[in-house]
Amino acid sequence: MSVAVVASLAPAGEVELRAAAAIAAPDADLLELRLDRVDRDDFDLFLALLPELPLPAIVTVRRREEGGQFEGSEAERGAWLAAAAQRAAWIDVEARSELAARQLGPARRIVSWHDFAAPPPDPLALARELAARHPDATIKLAANARDLADVASLARAQRACADAGLKVALFGLGELALPTRLLAGKLGAALVYGSITGHEPTAPGQPTVALLSRLHRVRRQSRATVACAVVGDPIGHSLSPLLHSTLARVDALDRAFVPLRAPTLAGALDACDALQVDGCSVTLPHKEAAARIAAGALPGEPWPSPSGAVNTLVRAPEGWRAANTDRIGLQAALATVAPARLATLRRALLLGAGGVAATAVAALRERGLAVTIASRTRARADALAARFGVLSIAWDERATAARDLIVNATPLGMAPAVDATPFPAAALRANDLVFDLVYRPRVTRLLRDASDAGATTLDGVEMFLQQALAQHERFAGRPASPAAVAAARAVLAEALGG
Repeated sequence: MSVAVVASLAPAGEVELRAAAAIAAPDADLLELRLDRVDRDDFDLFLALLPELPLPAIVTVRRREEGGQFEGSEAERGAWLAAAAQRAAWIDVEARSELAARQLGPARRIVSWHDFAAPPPDPLALARELAARHPDATIKLAANARDLADVASLARAQRACADAGLKVALFGLGELALPTRLLAGKLGAALVYGSITGHEPTAPGQPTVALLSRLHRVRRQSRATVACAVVGDPIGHSLSPLLHSTLARVDALDRAFVPLRAPTLAGALDACDALQVDGCSVTLPHKEAAARIAAGALPGEPWPSPSGAVNTLVRAPEGWRAANTDRIGLQAALATVAPARLATLRRALLLGAGGVAATAVAALRERGLAVTIASRTRARADALAARFGVLSIAWDERATAARDLIVNATPLGMAPAVDATPFPAAALRANDLVFDLVYRPRVTRLLRDASDAGATTLDGVEMFLQQALAQHERFAGRPASPAAVAAARAVLAEALGG
């Protein structure tokens, strides 16, 4: 049985309700009306409108202790829910309310349990207890995920509930736990809640139902769906889920690709075990840690990684196998520069000393360029330079360094901090080639300043696309089709504004 997508709304009036329901209808199976914020007259008005809505309705009157705004007595709330149970397809009753033990009417029931501080010590035991106590109901457990260990605990409990045939929706609240929603179908959840585009979410961490149904295709997911994730911190800016999900959709692969914010890589990989994620696209700041944690290279990849960093992990019986497709992407991006211009390059100034910077040094050295590294942390610059036998300089000396090519491998200028730049505008020259590995925004402040100085510029989009296509091939076992590549280019251009 596939997961049911619930569009959740706290309507302010009839006009908003009708408009929001129309927006949600193509992507949702049910419409939850959060009516704890209205008076009784409006409550009755909304109930009268239920037959005219395009989706079956869940009526929820949430009390304050469970994150709602209803301030009346339990007797009053019971009367409201009893009225709703005569007209709505479903009602939601909190497990810790005495109303959960009462039969309020013919509507189907969701028995819910919320905790905005932390998950229960044993979410599986609680889910089983509630399912046994309310065998006619669907059980909903939602709890704040304080860390990735909480995410793993919630995901494992949901999988165990599904294996036991229990009608349970168990997920985390907040950004860390977003994969528990985006992989709801794979994990076997009975329901997954989302917001409606253009309307306020009713709980923290809700994606839109459009995102759930169109990009992540939760209703098509099953236990057999192959899950992958982009792992980093921050992660909200990443376009990897959009790009990889597009490739999977066009090539008809049963694959889901989700973002996983990862304060630590070890915690992220434990969460990946619980979420049954089999492939990771690793981004800042974990690329060097990923090289240390990997069991070895994927077939055909060099090992140890020449750069000491990897951006791709694929699950294998012996652990995670690694690859670095950033090098492929960087070389492909440089190849878009006119050959005559490339032939003039002799010296590169590399800004940054992290995982992607290490990959850039290796790639630039392959092209025969002399490399000078400048990092805000001098010790990291010195260590990276010593590893590759190149020069390092102080961050304050970067403006006067000899160079033909400037490569930005720092996150400076990446959304949302779009006004930051790693290089002073006044020091840019017309004979510079400036390559910014940041791809969002496509035109960074560094590239604007370089263009104003008459320099040649190269954005990070082609590198991002090419490294993702190489990752996709390693995840899927075959390259993307021409149609999928074209679709990926189109969605990337649309997302970046051209």
